[in-house]
Amino acid sequence: DFIWLPLTRSTATEYNTTKELPFIQDIFDGLQNSIMLQYDYAIYTNVDIILHEDFYNIVREQIRAGYDNFQINRQTVIGGNMNNKGDPYTVQDLDEIFASQELQLHTGTDCFVIEKSIFENVDLGNLFLGTIPFPAMLLTQTTYFAKEARRFESFELNATFHLGDEMIWREDESLITLMKLNMNNAAAVFNLEWKKRCNILRRSTAKNSLIMGQYCMNLRRKMDMFREGSKFYAKIVHVISPYGIDNCDAHFCPVNLVMGSMLRAAEFSRSPRSPILLATATFPEDAAAAPPDFIRLPLTRS
Repeated sequence: DFIWLPLTRSTATEYNTTKELPFIQDIFDGLQNSIMLQYDYAIYTNVDIILHEDFYNIVREQIRAGYDNFQINRQTVIGGNMNNKGDPYTVQDLDEIFASQELQLHTGTDCFVIEKSIFENVDLGNLFLGTIPFPAMLLTQTTYFAKEARRFESFELNATFHLGDEMIWREDESLITLMKLNMNNAAAVFNLEWKKRCNILRRSTAKNSLIMGQYCMNLRRKMDMFREGSKFYAKIVHVISPYGIDNCDAHFCPVNLVMGSMLRAAEFSRSPRSPILLATATFPEDAAAAPPDFIRLPLTRS
């Protein structure tokens, strides 16, 4: 029932990585160049988005309402991919998903409905799927070319679902590396022309221009935060110099408690991409007292 659009390259072939992720523009080009497909609107959803049975009727309603570009935010099904019986969800469980009351809203964008003339103007360069910021770039470009754009939040249309919200890309080292590459690819697409477009719109007070300005700012913020060399990836080292204290039975008291707190704080650091480095500067006879997770910096005089 599906029309096949062949892909010839991936992040594995272009960047020699273990992850085989497709380039979004290759998908769009395949759709536009296919002689088998005649369409007025194109829909793109991420591969993990589940559609309500009324999804296409909901989409047609919005097209008839006059929107030439809109997004439908998903509803997150709390509890992951297990049904009420404790088994993985299957097609037979769709009604259970649709009837679920355990739902959360989601702020990200993973379902795009785009009128053909807008779709043909999109140029996403070498951005690939599987990591940010391709949704922000697609949102920015399609909104710019649209006459009547809208973003529907999670519970407005009840049209799409996602099982759980683990965000494994935040912990997967290979995806983290690819995300940095994708940020550089985004910077190449967000060229001087796009910066000029965003700056012009930012000075406008028209509703659509204000929305577009917000998307531009969000895209720029993500590129500034996550690109290689950004302050988001700043490497931090915390060094202390413990020494013996009189009238205390424990070695390095109360510094042993301090080092324990440092280890715990480093474990709870919200930036797993840039782990906190811990170091102790000690005299040789005290080196063994420092926790093994600390880098030892020897001291030779006092």
